[in-house]
Amino acid sequence: MVLKATTEQQTISLLGDAALQYKDGSPSVRKADSCFYEIAPAALDDTLKAQTNLHLFLQVTKSSQMNIYLYGGKTRGDATESIINENEAVTIGKNYTIDISKGMLLVAYPNKD
Repeated sequence: MVLKATTEQQTISLLGDAALQYKDGSPSVRKADSCFYEIAPAALDDTLKAQTNLHLFLQVTKSSQMNIYLYGGKTRGDATESIINENEAVTIGKNYTIDISKGMLLVAYPNKD
């Protein structure tokens, strides 16, 4: 999914019908839902284009039984820049930032039950 970042705060929720699940079992049965968000800037107006040092900010505020990772890059295919040291999982409540020209990829999948 592509999330276009704007100057307004946005929320991603994986609750209820959007909840991710892990199904345990033999290799033919086992599966884990996962999702990813390509986070890139929406079209910039002339005022924002004239500014320098623009950044994307991301903060995960809640998580339960999830693995969440963050990478730098505009698309899933080029998100190879490490935003978090040693590619560790995101820390709840911590702010992450990257230059607006680079973009972010947020990946989430559930823990095994």
